Order: sequence, then C-alpha cells, then structure tokens
Amino acid sequence: MSKKIVIDSNSIISLVNYYSRINDSHKLKELFQKKIKSGDLIVLDKVKKELESFKGKNSAIDFFDDISTKNTDFLLTKITKTEEWHSDTEKFIHDEPNTIEQRRREFLESADPFLILYCLHLKEKGEEVMLITEESFKDDGKLYKKIPLICKEEGIECKKIVDLLFNEYNKEIKIGVIEN
Repeated sequence: MSKKIVIDSNSIISLVNYYSRINDSHKLKELFQKKIKSGDLIVLDKVKKELESFKGKNSAIDFFDDISTKNTDFLLTKITKTEEWHSDTEKFIHDEPNTIEQRRREFLESADPFLILYCLHLKEKGEEVMLITEESFKDDGKLYKKIPLICKEEGIECKKIVDLLFNEYNKEIKIGVIEN
C-alpha cells in the first residue's frame, strides 16, 4: 500500500511558481497528474475552490488540465472536531463575539480543516498519509492553530512541497534548474 499524499493549495501554488523553472517541467506536470489519477496524490474539492479563487493571479489551477478532486461533504459530520484546534483563546478574550464567530466561520469555510479531517479519515482506514502544506509551525495569532501544529497533535506527517519533490518523488523525476 502506497502512502496517500493530501496537498494544500499553497503547495500547488508554490509548485507552479517556484518549480516551473525546472528543466522539462512538463514531466513534473505529468508526474503530478499521474499521481492524482492513481489516487496517491489527493486534491480536495475545497483546495480546487481555493485555487480557482486565485485564477488570473497565478496559473496554479491551469497547471493541471483537468484536476480530479475528492469530495469532502461527508466530513461535515466531523467538523465539531475542529473545536479542539483553537489557539490560545486567552488572546481573543477581548474580541467581540461577532469577530470570533466570523474568524471561526472563515476557518470552517477554508480548505484547512478539511485537509486535516480527510487525513484523519484516511488514517482511520489504515492508510499511511502525509499532508503537504507551505504553512509553518509559527503561531500567526489566528483563532485556529496552523496546519503543521494540528498535524503534530493528530499524528499526521506534515511536510512542504520541497520535501515531496526531493524525498518522496526523487526517484521518479530528475530535477535540473534552467540557467538564465
């Protein structure tokens, strides 16, 4: 059984923005499309929606011809688990309740909780799973913890796109940088 890799929108954007300068970038694109088609690389519907919201600002959504996604509607029944992922709520004690509720709603409408819940779903099925995101462990003062911190708490392996390219897919791609 191969490791299932779930990828965040910021990692796809980084892949396109930083690694499109790689020689034979079409081979990289083909590899990612092959991994998505096989089910080894998972793009959630919420991630695709985030990418589509950036259309025109970058070409991340255009990197894939026809991006196949996994539906996350079934995870809505598990959304209460996200209450465990709050940052230190003492920082928000003086905020208006409407402000806190708005931050909560924004988080729940983003791909972030669904990325983690999908990884937990895969783990429950006995799958080995890794979440790819460009987020850091550093607390950014938001209501919810960052993805890597939540992954650490939940026992989910969490890496960056560079780790995926050079440690997971290194045998399948040969990387060379285009000289200017």
